[in-house]
Amino acid sequence: MDEVPTVIRGTVKHPKPEPLLEGAAERIHAAVRELKELGIIDDKGKRVRTGPEDMKEGADRDFGG
Repeated sequence: MDEVPTVIRGTVKHPKPEPLLEGAAERIHAAVRELKELGIIDDKGKRVRTGPEDMKEGADRDFGG
């Protein structure tokens, strides 16, 4: 049971371009550009966390009760 059987894998000698992947990459770049313009993410792709003022640390909270 210590032996692991080998798997013979074939390789593609002449891969074909995949048009769906190329279109997906364009849509992803467009979505990232839009998120940056809206201020949702920064230049490194990290989400910019901005919440309501009353939810920030030290804010005077009024729960209406």
